[in-house]
Amino acid sequence: MANWKITGPTQIAGDISVHGNKNSALPCITASLLLDKIGDKLTLTNIPQINDVQVLLEIIRHFNIEPRWLDAHTLELTLISTQAPDLNPPI
Repeated sequence: MANWKITGPTQIAGDISVHGNKNSALPCITASLLLDKIGDKLTLTNIPQINDVQVLLEIIRHFNIEPRWLDAHTLELTLISTQAPDLNPPI
């Protein structure tokens, strides 16, 4: 791993935004399967809108979880039914 040493009269300062990644987003979305009462909600922030996330959202719809994007990086997951899921749809 390379090290960088910055020297000079100018100080560096500022803020950065750390974006979410699928390695943390996918398990958090899957945790919505633990909701147990109709209407229970799970709100997740810093979720990237990437293909892997979209595919998982399609899968959890079959488990009666309704996903809804509140903004570009905030996802709300709501349990809409406690009926047994239909596990035969093509995915």
